[in-house]
Amino acid sequence: MIAATQTAEPTELRAGETWSWTRTLADYPPSAGWSLRYAVTDLSGAPVLQITATADGDAYAVRVEAAQTAQIKPGRYTLAGRVERTAPAEVRYVYVGELVVSPDPFGTADARTYAERMLALLQDVYEQLAAKPEVTVSINGRQVTYRKRDEVIREMGIWAAQIQQQRAGNQLFRSVEVAFVPVD
Repeated sequence: MIAATQTAEPTELRAGETWSWTRTLADYPPSAGWSLRYAVTDLSGAPVLQITATADGDAYAVRVEAAQTAQIKPGRYTLAGRVERTAPAEVRYVYVGELVVSPDPFGTADARTYAERMLALLQDVYEQLAAKPEVTVSINGRQVTYRKRDEVIREMGIWAAQIQQQRAGNQLFRSVEVAFVPVD
């Protein structure tokens, strides 16, 4: 069975897979000189991918090849779409939303988040400190020397909390169900 083409912007996609969808914008058809482009940015606003849609009648077809999507790290991104025309010069945003990119199960890239990689590194340092008085590690080109296990435990706690927050969807407040029972 062939999957139906999605007719709106996706909110979840997989790295290493071909991405495609169509979009019809009645107020901004290609026949009136409009073109549609998308930008994928990380949450800090840094550009990750630029996508240009092609005209398909009075709709737009969007396609990103698997080789391109394989380069995108798993995580949360912003997907923004805008239409443009040159005569008269005009730009209109038609979509801004969150895009979650899942890891490619056939890919070779490390799918762990930065926080997960840091926690794993610190767990290794903790074990190494049992055998020698100090351990030096290189993190993003910067060397850090650990001499005390309690320093490592403190940092492990920081990264573990960040991982827990990421997995909870960055919720600052979560509801807690409370039940009161009578005491005999």
